[in-house]
Amino acid sequence: MAIDRADWHYGGDFPEGLPIEAGGTHIGFFLYWIITNDHLGLDHTEDDFSEEIIQAVKSGQRTGRDFLFDACDEKFWDDDCSEEVLPFVKDYYVDGEYLNDISGLFDQDFESVYHVPDTIENAQRVSALISEKYSQWKSNK
Repeated sequence: MAIDRADWHYGGDFPEGLPIEAGGTHIGFFLYWIITNDHLGLDHTEDDFSEEIIQAVKSGQRTGRDFLFDACDEKFWDDDCSEEVLPFVKDYYVDGEYLNDISGLFDQDFESVYHVPDTIENAQRVSALISEKYSQWKSNK
């Protein structure tokens, strides 16, 4: 099942003047959290190409959005997540709370979530938020 796809964003009501990659930045932030917290699905952890970019993301040389576009064909699938974290992803990301949370995180600084720069610093900021939400989710289960 597709959790999210960059083309769903840049193919719709998308701000003029932004590169299509901006439609995947918020997805990349979530993938950054998945990668840096070792929650990737087995398809990626057993693939040599993915391993190279995974290490680059973990070391701060590449972003989660780079991973989305280079290793996932712009698509975030349920198979991209470990079985352990997938129920949280479905509850938090798929049900829309994630996008609302990051919109709120950046709404004073940027016109929209699509305008948020794809930086490691922004990914770390979002990652801290996701970690907090994940902890809350686990304690409620």
